[in-house]
Amino acid sequence: MSEYGSEAGDNEVATKKIKKKKKAKKAKLTTIEFLQPTGREKNMAGAYGGQAIGSIRRPGIKYEKDRLEGSRKFRVSTAEENKVRAQLSNLVKSQSKL
Repeated sequence: MSEYGSEAGDNEVATKKIKKKKKAKKAKLTTIEFLQPTGREKNMAGAYGGQAIGSIRRPGIKYEKDRLEGSRKFRVSTAEENKVRAQLSNLVKSQSKL
């Protein structure tokens, strides 16, 4: 017998596993841009008795700088992106009927 205790029991020390707290995931955000009508669209609408309306920026399509100047940006979580796009498109359609 050793001075520290039994030799067989020294290796069998109960070890506790430390559980780390899981961090909450941040919601990923995407940007939805609502483009204002250009000067040309306003002139054409005025000439033909209509009203110029804006549109939603579509991903993957390049726009001219003058078109992007007056855009309104909305930061939306990716889970709600489709819902917000649908609401904006309904808003655009309702503006065109006026």
